[in-house]
This record gives sequence, C-alpha cells and structure tokens, in this order.
Amino acid sequence: MNKIQRILLPMVILAIMAFSTASTVLTQASSTGLVNPNTLTIAGSSTVYPIANEEASQFTSYWNSLVAANPSWGASQITEPIAVAGLGSGTAIPALINGQADVGEMSRPPQNSSSEWLAPSMANMQIWAVGVDSVAIVVSPDMTWFPTNLTTFQVAKLFADQPSSYTTPYYNTWGDFLADYYNGTSNIPSSVPAAAMSTTILRAVRDPTSGTFDCFNNYFAVPNNFQFEHKTNGTVDNSQEMATYTYCEENINIYNTVSAGTLASASDYIGFISLGYLSTYGHMIGLNIAYNVANLPSSTISYVTPYIWGPYVAPTKPNVVYGYSGVKGSAATGQYSAWRWLWEVTPNTIPSTGPLLETGVWIAYMREQGTTQNGTSDFVNDQSYIELSPADMAGGQVINSALAPYTPLPGQTQTIPDGKVNFADVTYFVSAYIAYNTKGIYNPYADLNADGKIDFNDIKAFVTAYINYYVTYNP
Repeated sequence: MNKIQRILLPMVILAIMAFSTASTVLTQASSTGLVNPNTLTIAGSSTVYPIANEEASQFTSYWNSLVAANPSWGASQITEPIAVAGLGSGTAIPALINGQADVGEMSRPPQNSSSEWLAPSMANMQIWAVGVDSVAIVVSPDMTWFPTNLTTFQVAKLFADQPSSYTTPYYNTWGDFLADYYNGTSNIPSSVPAAAMSTTILRAVRDPTSGTFDCFNNYFAVPNNFQFEHKTNGTVDNSQEMATYTYCEENINIYNTVSAGTLASASDYIGFISLGYLSTYGHMIGLNIAYNVANLPSSTISYVTPYIWGPYVAPTKPNVVYGYSGVKGSAATGQYSAWRWLWEVTPNTIPSTGPLLETGVWIAYMREQGTTQNGTSDFVNDQSYIELSPADMAGGQVINSALAPYTPLPGQTQTIPDGKVNFADVTYFVSAYIAYNTKGIYNPYADLNADGKIDFNDIKAFVTAYINYYVTYNP
C-alpha cells in the first residue's frame, strides 16, 4: 500500500463510521424471485448483447462457486443455460413488466412514458451504467469514392424526407448528394464511378425504439432541427421524417446489410451502427463527423443559426472517451460527441440475500476487471466498448431519452457515473456500504470485486481505483 492509499483508506473508513448512523434514501429491496430459479434471464439491447453473451459463458461457474461458499444467501445455483436475448432496447422493460426477464439491457435511458419509466410495476426501477458506446455513420466497404468527412446536418439530410410532404427524399441518388456536397456536378471528383451518379441511395436503419436509433436521433437529427422519432403519448412507436429505408431490427442486421453492399449490384448502403460493432467487425467505412457544437443535445435546448461546426472527428474509442469525459488521452484526435451509456435495468432494488442477489452480481461482474478468458480485461472492453472506472459511481443525474435530466420516482435513487472520479463517488460508496450493512440492500457499483458482498475488501478496492484514476488522468 503506497503513501496516498495509507492516507485515503483511513479517511474512507472514518467516513463510513460517520455515516453509519445517518439515514439513507435507498428503499428496502424486494424479495421477488427470478423468472426461472435455475438460471438468469436477460433481454433487451442488441448493442449490449455481445457483452452479455460473453459474460453468460463464464457467469454460471462464477456464480455457482459463490453460492457454494455462501449458503446463508439462500440463493440457488444455476443449472440451466443463461438466456440472453438482444432484440433491441425497446424490448427490455416490456420483458421486465411481463415477467419474462430478470435484467433488462438498454443502450438508451428509459422513456418518460406509461410503457417504460412510468409503468406502475417499474415504480422502483433501478438503472445501472456498465459502459459507454457511440454511434458511427457507416457506408459499404467498396464506397471509397464517398466523402470521408460529413457534418451532422449532411448526415441528417441523407436520411430525411423533405418537410413539404415527407414523401420525397432530399437526395434520391448518390449523384444528387454529391452534386450538393461538391457544389455542382462539375466539381465531383473523377474517382466517383459513373454508375454511382444514378444509383438510388439505400439506407439501413435500426428500429426506432432501439438505443442506437435514439442516439442517432439525439446527435444527428435533433441538433439540426430534424426529428426522426415519432411518439404517441410519450412512447416511440415509429420513425418520422425518414426517407425510404431498409429496416434492421438489430445492430448485426445493419452490419450484414451495409457490409454486403456493392455498387455492381446497386446495393451500396449508408447506415448507422453501434461503434462496438464497427470496431469488432470492420468491413465498413466509418465516416468522420463534424458536430453542430452550438446545438449539442447535452448543452442547449434552443437552436442557434447559422450552425457552428466543430472539427471533423473519427469514430474511435479514444475520441468518444474524450467526448463524454472531457479527458483527452494520448490517442485522441478530437471529441466524437455521439455517445450513450450502456445500461443494466432491474425492476426493483436488489437485496443482499435471496434469489435476486444473482441479478446484482451479474451487473457487478460485468464491470469487474480481469474477467475475460485472458484474465487481463473485462467484458465491456473485450467487446470493443468503453469501460468505466470502477470508482466512478456518482455525479450525473438520470437522463431521459431527450438527454435532459430526469428526477426518478421514489425508489429510483441511484445516480449515474459522470466520467470522473471525485468526492461525490466517495460519498456514494459510503452510502452504499452503509445501506448494505444496515438495510440489506446490495449495490452492484459498490461491490468492486463482484463477490456478492460489500465489505472491507471493497473499501480497499475502491481506494485503489480512486488512486488509479488520478494517476492515469491527473485531473
């Protein structure tokens, strides 16, 4: 233990002692059982699916060893395969409401609607951020003739119908777009194939209830006065202002559609996809994007014209980290602003004993270091998504699907990691420690070693993670 750890560790212990008699806002956990007591049932985001699928391959043996060592938990071992479905974020909360899933996975926040956040059975819903992802604009791999730099406004117009009728696209053919982009057909480079000029633009689009669609809408459409989501009573039910497109239920369908495109068969595509899929699969061209920095959803709700463009930035993990945290690593070239949390959702708080403890350990294990096959990474990073610092637990408010702060209902109490590790995380950890030891409420964020307990080992792990953040980022 180094000098800083020797100083900080007693401070955290003293803080825990000081808070031990204080009340906590966390509510008593539910004792409801699992959908299937012999396994764990997961449903939701296709973005989070690769992470969950890899974790499922190892979680059974991990959980069973914990249960064997802790008979007082009153929890059962897993004897059947873990069920993981990834049909989109819009399927997560319905599965929880209908008793078809124990954990929902989302790459967008729950909507402020009667079907999601405001559903009576979700009154004590908890959402847990387990990583960060982004959305990349991609074109078919043979489209080396296509511009590599686009503004978010140009992207939005490529996907949009004209507002006069919402039946006619802004651009019908690649030639229509290129003539606008290069300010006249005479300026279009000779490298553009003649066949492209008359070829109809094909668009690959995710389901409008998906988190990928939500992120695309928030960062590419809304800042430029477009609206690609249609809502009824606050619930997204279909697309709006979108030109004709090929429907893709999951991210993998976007990949299969875009990556197979060829000009020879008049099937070149433009689409949007989880950055994790672009990083993992490749075989698509990711475009550099200039953001409308005056109207980013997280910074303003009023439109500024003319639009103010930032630099063109490539969709890479270091650039996304710089975009969401403001911390520029050595590999970052700029701030790629289209980012979103990856969430695990539970319908209630999690008890420290009983069958539902399994859902909490699942969430903690997803964030735990050294869990992958090679033992040097975690499931989030292993699937090309962006991992969170283990000590980053608090600071940001829960946000709605418009990226505006949302005050949760009673029982929805946890705050959301904000990309930084500071004193707010210390107080959050202390509160979670006390809630566990006095009220039997388990918090996956505070179980840093994912062993189903929040004890002195987690205090030491938190101090280490806290120090490592400062050593790494020196904020």
